[in-house]
Amino acid sequence: FREARILIAAISIRLKRYEEAERHLDALDAEGPDTESLTLRGQLHAARGNTEAALESFRAASRSDGECAAAWAGEAMVLETLERHEESLERIRKAIEIDPHQPVFHLQLSGLLHAMGRTEEAEAAEAALKSMMEG
Repeated sequence: FREARILIAAISIRLKRYEEAERHLDALDAEGPDTESLTLRGQLHAARGNTEAALESFRAASRSDGECAAAWAGEAMVLETLERHEESLERIRKAIEIDPHQPVFHLQLSGLLHAMGRTEEAEAAEAALKSMMEG
């Protein structure tokens, strides 16, 4: 049932059915939180606008598994929301280092660089993303 609960929680977050997502995450965490549930919990907190709780969940996930690119990208997203751009940039680059073929991470990097006013770097990130998508 674990995989089903993970999937349902993820879909529920995307559909903004937060209570449903929380019920499934609570059931998962009853057995002890793991990297996946911590990452999803971070996404849930972020979707609800609870940035500090989201940041803590994503950090707990990356401490649990330093190779979880989604946790690093989630932390980058929250840090960008908090306008902590340099820290966000470090985190999204870590996510890309772990999973260089994830287009969403490159798109996130481009958006962050644009927000930082680093247009040339943002355009280079976009070109790399375009090249990856064509290749």
